Amino acid sequence: MNAFVNSTMRKFKKNCFILTFLLLSSFYNSVFSYYEIKAAKNILYQPDTSVFLRKKFNTLDIYYPTDKAKPKHVFVFIYGGFWHFGDKSQFALLGRNFAKRGIVTVCINFRQIPQVDMNDQLKDCALAMLWVKDNITEFGGNPEKIVVGGHSSGGHVSALLSWDKRYYNYFNRENPAIGLIQLDGAALELKSFIPGFTDRQHQKIKMVFTDQIAIWEKYNPYNYLQFIDNSVLFLNVQYTYPEIKKSYDLLKENMKTFGIPYDEMIIKNQTHVLFIYTLIFNRNYSVTNDIAKYIKSL
Repeated sequence: MNAFVNSTMRKFKKNCFILTFLLLSSFYNSVFSYYEIKAAKNILYQPDTSVFLRKKFNTLDIYYPTDKAKPKHVFVFIYGGFWHFGDKSQFALLGRNFAKRGIVTVCINFRQIPQVDMNDQLKDCALAMLWVKDNITEFGGNPEKIVVGGHSSGGHVSALLSWDKRYYNYFNRENPAIGLIQLDGAALELKSFIPGFTDRQHQKIKMVFTDQIAIWEKYNPYNYLQFIDNSVLFLNVQYTYPEIKKSYDLLKENMKTFGIPYDEMIIKNQTHVLFIYTLIFNRNYSVTNDIAKYIKSL
């Protein structure tokens, strides 16, 4: 008798577990309906391949929903890597995660330091943004709903692209992005950011910005706040690097002085490096969903 009761209870618990799983899955899919997606890779955004290293680095990957019934918001992601290293292919899963949420996502490559200087790196990224503006309709994207964002040094690059008009002025064009997302962006106020590094790290920083204050000023996002004309979201992690927090706090303080609105999220129990892996491997659905909702709100 006891064996029968125990067997029945085990089956009952198993069925309850399966039912609960199915109900939760149904609820989750109804709230976060995922799109079928495709990818288009290694698209050359600069046709003049005679220029140094452009054929290798001036490419982008696009992850897009197959449903093109309605033009989708577009997210252009700029990776970090101390301005020296990285590759768009490392962020394929990030692109897919946002595409599954109905956002056409573009991961770009660009020439890196020391092969080129900061100015050329920024011009590459501006060219990629303009290519997206001109071509994204082919992939179901809305060219009027482009949001740019970056992690770490990619945050610095995306901020300059958004606030310093010269990089689009080179091509007699306007900034195509309506919004900026800082994913624990670095070097948002350079004069406080640069001195905080060790001697070894400082050598890498000097390769990017030299040791001339005038160059620091030229590439300091803090100096271009008065030109902000798009929406800004800051996502900062609880355990970021002190240099990043200090430069961010100074930037935020000055934005308040200018009366510049912004949105802010603090991601608990995350470090600077682990945060980007969280987005790549989709380990925190709520953060990815919040970013997607923000992009779609613009």
